[in-house]
Amino acid sequence: MRTIIALSFAAAAAWSVAALAAPPASRLPQGTGLDDAGMAAWYAGNLCQASTSTVQSYRTKVDALSPGGSGTPDFHEGERQALSIVNQIRAEGGDTSELSQRVCPRSLSLIERTMALP
Repeated sequence: MRTIIALSFAAAAAWSVAALAAPPASRLPQGTGLDDAGMAAWYAGNLCQASTSTVQSYRTKVDALSPGGSGTPDFHEGERQALSIVNQIRAEGGDTSELSQRVCPRSLSLIERTMALP
């Protein structure tokens, strides 16, 4: 249980640090980097039960708002980081429901805010 809590805090900390490093050329929501976008896409599609079409539309929007978009190393690093956190929890026999409660509202909110941009 302590590991799950520690990993949840690590995910939140990584998300916060990454948010401060958003590239200036990006038109993503303020404070959002491509790695944040990648984490949100992975969590939404794999942990938060967002539809495939929602995640694909989000990726397309990220592509339109930021140079390189979902094809950049930063975006893929965000996806890898989310996958790594979930795999570590599962490898230790943990339940991802606590992580879901922490990251799903944030991920889905980021997707909604991004999709609302012109």
